[in-house]
Amino acid sequence: MKNFFSVCAQQWQAMKVDAGVYWGKRGGHSWVNDILYVFITHGWHIMVFFRLGKIIYAFPIPVISHVLKVIFQIMWFFITTFYGIWLDLSNNIGKGFYIGHFGGIIIRGDFGNYCSVGQCVTVGTKGAGKSDGHPVFGDNIYIGAGVCVC
Repeated sequence: MKNFFSVCAQQWQAMKVDAGVYWGKRGGHSWVNDILYVFITHGWHIMVFFRLGKIIYAFPIPVISHVLKVIFQIMWFFITTFYGIWLDLSNNIGKGFYIGHFGGIIIRGDFGNYCSVGQCVTVGTKGAGKSDGHPVFGDNIYIGAGVCVC
């Protein structure tokens, strides 16, 4: 149970920092644009669901945990398919992670704090033969559009 609460605290803190990063990118628009920005920012939605998934997968009560995981996986399938952005739930992603664009993003790797990725980015394990694990990035890393890191 102690591990669950530490995961909740860690993911909640990361979610607040993520929100600050996304909010800082919105520009100086009117309050109507600010409200719309929250509803149309794909990367923010994915990060909220990713952080929520990390909390659900740490939930300690088995029966409830399994029900929550099934519900989450169904929602995760639809949101990742709709947005074209997929993050592996086994990733360790630090606070302030920013996904700048819609679509074509597949990430299977660990990131430090304040990292960001552009569109059409693939980060993952090798597809053929024996896998040697996944990439690990430090803090303040930017992976630009169309990059493939295996």
